[in-house]
Amino acid sequence: MKSFEGIHPILTNHLRLDWLTEFKLQDVIDFQKKFDKDADIKSTGDFINEAMKDVMRQKALLWGIENKETHEFMGMGGIANISEDDTAPTIYIQAIDSMDTGLELELINRIHILAKNYWPTAKFSYNVYPSNAEIERHLKLY
Repeated sequence: MKSFEGIHPILTNHLRLDWLTEFKLQDVIDFQKKFDKDADIKSTGDFINEAMKDVMRQKALLWGIENKETHEFMGMGGIANISEDDTAPTIYIQAIDSMDTGLELELINRIHILAKNYWPTAKFSYNVYPSNAEIERHLKLY
């Protein structure tokens, strides 16, 4: 399997994806608090450390997502369930509610292209939040 070390930053027209260690810890904590009111510096730091260990072990990929124009931390995205067996990798995105559908589709497309380069025959599953009918229709095209 190819090394994951160089898979950052990833740029789209409007977004930058990079390892969570490249973002301000407070931005990641503030994002985590949207989903877990008890998120704090320790739990978020532990989460980031575990995520980076998974990258090094080639078990998962996880990036922070930033709007290139506003530099706003928009969420996280990645690929989970990476293994040498027939397990279907999962492409996942957890973004702020205000991320518009166009940006979300741009993000999904970019991660999907990267995933297909690493696992050309894999059938992927998707876990995208927030989602809507347009995103669900788009995911069926894959």
